[in-house]
Amino acid sequence: MCQIIPTPNFIIPRNSIPTTIPEAGITFVIGNKNKQLLLLDGYKFYEERRYTNTVAWRCTFTGCRARLTLAGRHVLRAQLLHHHPRPAFTVRNGVMVNLPNKK
Repeated sequence: MCQIIPTPNFIIPRNSIPTTIPEAGITFVIGNKNKQLLLLDGYKFYEERRYTNTVAWRCTFTGCRARLTLAGRHVLRAQLLHHHPRPAFTVRNGVMVNLPNKK
């Protein structure tokens, strides 16, 4: 049984001023496989695809549909509804370290 974890969902209209990365609480770190990850609200996202002017990020949990799109330092759109608990990790010197799951 999946539990729905409510987190903010927002889509920024094209005619408004986009939210910037620091305002959104986004942090970039290096993951276990030496790849860049995005951290937001305790969840991890990987770079799904890079376009000419934007980058699409997707939650690292298999099957989760949470994602966001960045253009430079601006959040263009985000769907942040996760169906799983936050993963256990810590960040040391800009590198993410997974922690054992609580049981």
